[in-house]
Amino acid sequence: MRKSQFNGNLQAKINPTIQKESRGFNPSVPISGDTPGFVVSPSLSDKIHCVIFVLDGSIVDVMPEKVIERMKDLQLRMNQRGIPQVVLLTKIDKVCEATAEDISQVFYSPVIQETVDRVSQIMGLPRSHILPIKNYESEMELNENVNILALLTLQQVLHFADDYMYNYLDQIEEGKVRQLNIRE
Repeated sequence: MRKSQFNGNLQAKINPTIQKESRGFNPSVPISGDTPGFVVSPSLSDKIHCVIFVLDGSIVDVMPEKVIERMKDLQLRMNQRGIPQVVLLTKIDKVCEATAEDISQVFYSPVIQETVDRVSQIMGLPRSHILPIKNYESEMELNENVNILALLTLQQVLHFADDYMYNYLDQIEEGKVRQLNIRE
């Protein structure tokens, strides 16, 4: 996504039906207040609750500097709004042979831990925000361990989104208390 597409407003909500209609959604055109479906004052349900960066674990060390700069710019905007961020570290089976053989060893692999540390350093996020995951690629059948890892990752993302909502509600309550104190 291009920096120009944000126009400084991460909370803009584009009506999902726009994508389904014949005129379509054009990702190469920046989102603005004139975009059909743009919501100027989004409700809580229309706001971004968590942002997920998806990084290919096998190319972490050769990621272009321009990509890192774009992610940092997005992070700055999200940090200003208190939006939590996580990284899905994909293709971990390509990073570590032991993990490729037995995905249940993902949290015990020193190679995966080093990769998580590297991504943590690049992104400036805690290690707990870097979530390793294996892609289904050529498997003919489902693998219970891959599914468990995916569900654990989903659960963590939902926890981050919940945290955002609780913080938002706390801010609303704090604002109400201030209003009461001012009136007294």
